[in-house]
Amino acid sequence: MLKGYVYDREPLRDGQSVRSGERVESVLTIEAKNNYEYLVFEDLKPAGLEAVEVRSGDSLFARELKSGAVLQRFGNTTNSLSADQPATRQSSIVNRKSDGDYTGRVRWVYQELRDRKAALFLDKLPEGVWEIRHDLRAEVPGSSMRCRSSARPCTFPRFAATARKST
Repeated sequence: MLKGYVYDREPLRDGQSVRSGERVESVLTIEAKNNYEYLVFEDLKPAGLEAVEVRSGDSLFARELKSGAVLQRFGNTTNSLSADQPATRQSSIVNRKSDGDYTGRVRWVYQELRDRKAALFLDKLPEGVWEIRHDLRAEVPGSSMRCRSSARPCTFPRFAATARKST
């Protein structure tokens, strides 16, 4: 009772249905091969889902994954997330691993909630594999569909990256 809400997390597959009121956790995994500054990640919201947070600017953090956790989640590849995979991956509800999967490095993320997406702004993103998690709530029952995320620098929007749908 003193722990607050405790949820059983289970993977949500494409086409699987959700009931009204259920929570969905969106996870963006970002592989930064260099140190970057002033980035924006746009995470599109699937139809029928709304952000749990009601106002923009609430605390949200990017956490760096340890190399062992990257190998465990994405398999044994030559370049962490491999060259044929996008720099940004999104998946819905995954089992949250222990804090032992993280290096302890965190970066503050400014979250701006919009009608169609959550815009996530970072002032600096050091080299490494980072994870950003935010919660959504199903407002309308229906089947799930993962939407593509995108990334771009704030100062030069002509360069951009778009994630393919993950499985």
